[in-house]
Amino acid sequence: MTSTARHTSGVNASIPACIAPPTNVEDERREQEPLAPLPAAFAWERFATEERKVSFDGYLSYDGVLYGLPSSPPMAGTIVQVRERHGILSVWSQGRLLAELAKRAQSQVTVTHPDQFRTVAPAAALRERTVPLGHQRPAPTVLTRALAEYDQLCGLAAAGEVRACNSH
Repeated sequence: MTSTARHTSGVNASIPACIAPPTNVEDERREQEPLAPLPAAFAWERFATEERKVSFDGYLSYDGVLYGLPSSPPMAGTIVQVRERHGILSVWSQGRLLAELAKRAQSQVTVTHPDQFRTVAPAAALRERTVPLGHQRPAPTVLTRALAEYDQLCGLAAAGEVRACNSH
């Protein structure tokens, strides 16, 4: 098959003649129209992210490695977006960057974040609590009455009537 387009030096003959180069009017219009600024980082990042659920002890699993997240803001149990780029994991939540972590090549490793347990009290602090688990209450006072008083309350005339009924 042969081409009918002519090859001229410096000119591409395959471009139709109806497309004209931009005029000064178009250049002026482009300069007068204000352009919106480029979107913030997450607007671009979200297209290359993967969703992960943060465990209740503050870890997220990515590529076989458990990565710890900072304790503030509390993210345990929530869904975050993770993006890997140039060996760095970016962790996002609701459009806000939470942490940037170096990706580990070896799987089955746990990487704790330095601020992961900052807001959690150490176990020793729980043992030192002075708040009691329960309060001792005094026993209530119980009144003792003669059985004849209960017979009167029930409308029985005498204790003898009760004995007579039981003997039959």
